[in-house]
This record gives sequence, structure tokens and C-alpha cells, in this order.
Amino acid sequence: MSQRPTVRYAFGVVVLFLSVWAIALLYWRLAGRTPSTRDLVLVGIALPLLVITAFAGLRTGTMPAPASSAAGPPATAATSSPADDGESASTLSVLDSSLRVPAGHTTDDVATVARRGTLVDLHDRLKRADGSRIFAREDGMISLEDFDESLLPPGSAEKLDDEHWRALMLAGDALDDLLSRHATAGDAMRSAADAVPPVELHVLLPARWREVAPILVAWLDGRVARADWHPGVTAAQTHLVTHPAEALAVLDELNRSLNQNPLPNRHIVLACDSWLSESAVNILDRLGNLYDRDHVDGMIPGEGACALLVAPRGNRASAPAPGIHRIAFATKHDDQPIERLLDDARRLADDADVKVESCALVSDVSQSARQRNEIASAISATWPAADRSGHDLHLGLANGHSGAVLTLGAVAVAARHCLKASQPAFVVTLADPLSRAALLVTPPRDAAVDSTPTA
Repeated sequence: MSQRPTVRYAFGVVVLFLSVWAIALLYWRLAGRTPSTRDLVLVGIALPLLVITAFAGLRTGTMPAPASSAAGPPATAATSSPADDGESASTLSVLDSSLRVPAGHTTDDVATVARRGTLVDLHDRLKRADGSRIFAREDGMISLEDFDESLLPPGSAEKLDDEHWRALMLAGDALDDLLSRHATAGDAMRSAADAVPPVELHVLLPARWREVAPILVAWLDGRVARADWHPGVTAAQTHLVTHPAEALAVLDELNRSLNQNPLPNRHIVLACDSWLSESAVNILDRLGNLYDRDHVDGMIPGEGACALLVAPRGNRASAPAPGIHRIAFATKHDDQPIERLLDDARRLADDADVKVESCALVSDVSQSARQRNEIASAISATWPAADRSGHDLHLGLANGHSGAVLTLGAVAVAARHCLKASQPAFVVTLADPLSRAALLVTPPRDAAVDSTPTA
């Protein structure tokens, strides 16, 4: 909050006192009068205070009356619904995905680990300043020795830390994996592939990497260009995300814009992140943000990458595809934010037949006590009579915190679940205590929807 009004008022008070004193001294001097102690107190202190009090009363009396609060105090959670723009009935197809997180490199593997409730353990290498080990989990399939520095802009390597290199390697692997199923490299079938519009690439990076973001995106663009994919891939559009809910906001904006202006282009939304470096851990340690048994609401460093291939529904997908609907978004939380978000997300779906009772749930909830308590309370309130064991997947438990990666990962896992179980699923992010969001993922329209949650 800006402190300019406070400084301005203080300056005004000082000026008022000095003005009154100057006028009084001038009067006494011209009148040839020596002020008594009583004069000094009345004119030097009481009179300026009286003027200030009168001015404040006058100002209050002329201010416009506040809006009526008969309905009670304003809610602490400001939930905004995309329905306000008149386009709530919009659906974006999830054609495919690729996921790289510590718990696995396929959505099925990641879902299986989440269903088991596996938790992150102490890391072998990363430690606090006092030498104690921290809770963290890295992707064991990558090695920094394999990082290709030749794709970096000249002279930029020294600006990057281990966390940047690791995130880029995971992002490159996820991107290659996804494109290998939907494009061809080199000259193979080039003429046929070039008749298809290029794939548009959107890269989501954490806002804390703002200064090095151009370097990271240049590396990814270079990797794509070197592979020479057909159809082509456009230069990446960069999105800096402050909190995980903004990842769903990027998808929601794509959903809105593509349904408003239908084009045949497909889009890849790619997120990458990593906290697995000594410098990142040192910062979290100094801020007191690391999770431990004495700080159960702290953060567990994680890493990963997730790529989603999306297009407007009806984009001639080669196979029926799950659809994601408009998001329900809350900027602050109150006592029951998640239940309300789930209900808002269901109402924003363009399929009126979807019932909350038939939905699964995938979230980015981690070992944080706050997150676990909130999601448990929401599930209990939303499905009070149901046995939800095995039906709700919380990806952060086994992977730690990786921001937008797990949020998109939850969409990927939910979409896969829709295909396998023919069952709608909510995606919820509440990794950030003040910015959370939810959306609904539904099976292809020609799929028979199962009304029973499936593990």
C-alpha cells in the first residue's frame, strides 16, 4: 500500500503549525507585546489543533457516503466468474499432453503415485545453512552434464543457475515428446505436414525468473528450430506467472479467444519450473519458507515441466478429446473457498448434465497442512456421503511445489482420467493461499459419462 497520503497529511500538519506560529510572532512583534506562557500554549499548540480538528470534521462531512452494507461486510473472497463476459459456454479440447515431474514421466504413472498418497522425503544433497537436510524432490532422470549450452545466446550461460538448466532440460524433453506424436522432424512427409497451420507455442515461466526469461525462451526456440518440426512451431509467446492460478488463467484466455475467433491452429501451453538449486534453497531458508515438521505450512521444493496440446472443440482432432471449460477464480480466500469454486466451475461448464456427485478431483495440493486441511474440508462438504478414497488425486504430495507445472499437470491427469473412466473431473489449484482457481474437465461428447467415481 502506498504511504504517500500519510506523508502528505504529516507535511500539511507541520506547515499549518509553522504558519500559525509565524502569524502569531509577527502579530506580537508589530504590537510590541511579549507573549505569556498561556499565550504560547493557546496560540502555539491549541489553535493549530483546533484548526486541524475543524478541517477534518468539515472534510468528513463533505465526503460521499459509503455504499450500504446492509447485506453484511464484504466477503473476504472475491470470486470472479468468466460468465460475466457472456461466453461461459466455451470449451477447449485437450488433444494430448506430456508431463515430466519427479513422480513420473506419464500421466498414468503420476496418477498412480498420487493415488498411493506417496510423500516427499528428505533430499540427499540439498541442505539448510545449518547443515540440516530439507524436504525436496528432484527428477532423477536428468543430468546437468547433458545440458546443451550451444542453444543459449552467446555469453548468457553464466546468468543461469542449476534450477534454470534443470527446468529447461525437463521442458525440452516434454516438448520433444509431445511434438513427436503430432509432427515429423526433418524432411519426412514434409509437404503434407506443411499444409497444416503451425503450432503456436506458449511458455509459462515463474515471475521470479523475469530477468533470465528471454534466455530461457531463446534456448527453447533454438531447440525447436533445430529439430525442424513439420508442421512448424511458432516462436514462443512468454507468460510470466506469479502464482499457479495464473496458469489456468492463460488456458482460460486461450479458451475465450479461440472460441471467439475460431482458427485451425493448435496451441502448445508449456510450463517449466525448478527449485532444485542451492541458491534457491538458501533464499527459501532465509525467508523461513521451507517446510519441516516445525513449519508444516512451508514449501517443499520440486521441479518439472508439462506441455498441453489444445485447440477449440471441433478442430478435427484425430480422436475424441476431453474438453476444459471456463475457470472460476478467487483472489482471496474465506472459510469455504474451494466448495464455492467447485460449484462455480460446474455452473460454467457448457454441459448442463454434469453433476458434482459424478466428478473426480485433481489438485496441486502438497504436504502443506493448510492445503491438506482446506482440500479435505472442501471434499467433505462437497461429497459428504461418498467414499472418496482413491478418487481424489493431489499431485503435490509426491512432487513438491513446482508452480504452474503441477497446475497444468493436474489438467493433463484430469484429461487422461476423463478418457479412461468417461468421468468428468475438477482441477483445483490452491498452492497459493490468496489466489486459487478451479475448472471442469469433461469427457468427449460422444463418451458415455460414468456417474460413479472411479479410482
